[in-house]
Amino acid sequence: MRVTSPGGTDWWVGRGWLPWRPHNWFDGDFDVDLDGDDLFGLILSVLGLILSFVLPILLGIVLTIGEWLALIPALPVVLLLRVGFGRPWPVGIRAGRGDHTYWTAISGWRASAHLIDDTARELTAFGEPRTLQAQVEAQSVRT
Repeated sequence: MRVTSPGGTDWWVGRGWLPWRPHNWFDGDFDVDLDGDDLFGLILSVLGLILSFVLPILLGIVLTIGEWLALIPALPVVLLLRVGFGRPWPVGIRAGRGDHTYWTAISGWRASAHLIDDTARELTAFGEPRTLQAQVEAQSVRT
């Protein structure tokens, strides 16, 4: 679920379905220099500009599709382990594009749902994840 803190920060709060998070291959940082002094340089610059935008996008699409093709067959196995054998659910939040990220593991679907709801309420009321942050700190002390 998505919530907004009083300071205007957008947060995502939810349950992790897989033991790892898929990568974000699109970071949006493209830096292209145009230095076409003559017609040939201008043509090369335009082709370079087009390729510099098309190639990363195509590469990102191919990598994303490839990763999801690897993740989809793993999902039933992970769900069987979580539901059938009591493996804990990862519960996490992240702000914006991942500036602030907190993750913890909690056993049980209902317990994870309560933690998600409590964390969302805290974010909208106080702007910080007090319950989830306390659990993350407690886990880091234990390990």
